[in-house]
Amino acid sequence: MLRRTAGTVSVAVAAIVGTCFTHVGIAPFICAGRGAATAPLRHRSPFCGMGRTLLVYRVRAQNASTIKTNSTPNQQKCPNCMGDTSSWNPAINRSNAEYTGFIRAKGAAKTALRGKTYLKNAALLTVAGFALRALGMVFRVFVAARLGPEGMGLYQLILSVYMVFVSLASAGINVASTRLGAQCLTRGRGMAPTLRSLAATAAVLGTAAMLAQLALADPLARFALHDSRAELGLCTLAPSLPFIAAAGALRGCFLARRRVEPNIIAQLVEQTVRMAVAALALVKLAHWGAAYACCAVLIGNTVSEAVSCGIMALFARQEPSFRPCADDPPRGYTSRELWEIVLPVTGSRLVASVLQAGESVLIPACLAAYLGTRAEAVAQYGSLKGMALPLIFFPFSVLAALSGLLMPEITRAHTARDTAALRRLVRLAMGLTGGFSLLVGAALVLFGKDAAILLYHDAQAGRYVQVLGFVAPFMYLESMVDAILKGMGEQLATFRYSVLDSILRIAGILWLMPQYGMPGFLAVMTASNLLTCGLNTERMVRQLRREEVGTEREIRN
Repeated sequence: MLRRTAGTVSVAVAAIVGTCFTHVGIAPFICAGRGAATAPLRHRSPFCGMGRTLLVYRVRAQNASTIKTNSTPNQQKCPNCMGDTSSWNPAINRSNAEYTGFIRAKGAAKTALRGKTYLKNAALLTVAGFALRALGMVFRVFVAARLGPEGMGLYQLILSVYMVFVSLASAGINVASTRLGAQCLTRGRGMAPTLRSLAATAAVLGTAAMLAQLALADPLARFALHDSRAELGLCTLAPSLPFIAAAGALRGCFLARRRVEPNIIAQLVEQTVRMAVAALALVKLAHWGAAYACCAVLIGNTVSEAVSCGIMALFARQEPSFRPCADDPPRGYTSRELWEIVLPVTGSRLVASVLQAGESVLIPACLAAYLGTRAEAVAQYGSLKGMALPLIFFPFSVLAALSGLLMPEITRAHTARDTAALRRLVRLAMGLTGGFSLLVGAALVLFGKDAAILLYHDAQAGRYVQVLGFVAPFMYLESMVDAILKGMGEQLATFRYSVLDSILRIAGILWLMPQYGMPGFLAVMTASNLLTCGLNTERMVRQLRREEVGTEREIRN
């Protein structure tokens, strides 16, 4: 036990070093370019609790004319803040040498404070991410010791099917809430209608996914996973889906509002509840067999998701900017704007999840053909997916916090056609991801085997970590570029690439694993990550060039 604790602490210390690296790298990029480059003229209307800010960005040239701003007061009072809901009707006298654009934002008062808010949020999310990953790693070590490699394999097979229904319930609404929330703030619209509509949509999607999983649990366990023990676990997880969807919608709106504290508190409580409930359930159910032991762990997951959703709802009720205002439209976005995000993202995640679930089913089957026994095949699968990969992605919490914060910022810059800010954000993300992922990859190659043996007492998992350490930088880059592309509205491109990648992975598994076993699958993983990283990066560079060309044409015209 002492050795396990020491191993966990050593990994956490290494992660803290990564935190320092991230914050030292973030500050210069955020602070640069936040000064007089954009030269905003601000006219604040005392509308609602947070107020509204109208930013008039001007690109000055010779003989630039003066911007004239007129306002017609309206004496109606906002019921929330009793502020004057004045109607702001700016008129701009444009010359042929001046380009003007309007951006409305509900929230931040000054550009400098926006940079500080970003740094504060990044620090909070990074520290919380490490705390969550550390708790999750301790919990995974505890579960692996109770379930063993074969039990972990069954647990991962259940989760692979469960993630299909999670994608159906929440994938699209998570991205849509962040993007539409940021878009509503940019357009100067209230968040209350947006939040209500997104929460209702999430509830419908989550309930539909729950009913589908309950109905299909038995056939999926018998015919897809080839293990009837999985049915109990799938039925246990199904009630969590509506809570996941609703919490995702609320979380996205808070991120668009640049508030990360509710999400941090909810996730910390969620992880604590998951560990406590699972530990208690394991004491009662583990002696009944692997199926009930897996069910005990999954009970903790379902209960914790419900608690997390309740906490997010409480924070949403107390958030002033989420309360309805006098002149809010019935909805902050159009149905077309919603479904143009939800359908491609849900479709891409759903197809990717189905293909990944098929891949997860094929791995033990092909390994059994190579090894001659399914029990050993499931055990090797559990060592890879349940032990090695979580250890590889443990340091990614630094970049996960950054990517989650970057999406609404990139959406704002993309919506406002602010090419300079967009390029700065992308340069920040790619620079930090590249440097940090190289350090992590080197550490995994050098020390990953010893860390896995120390934590899991499994030499096989240690070998997997050491081999995949060479691929870890590309895994990290791929995840970051995927978040950037979604912030720029490139869901369809990521969908095409993920489908192509999954099809090639399945083909590689069917071809290589029956002949070479697990080394064949590691080769497939390496080729897959190199391919998707290259395709996504090429798409991102191409879109940035298009943004620059479009902005230059507008300025000339």
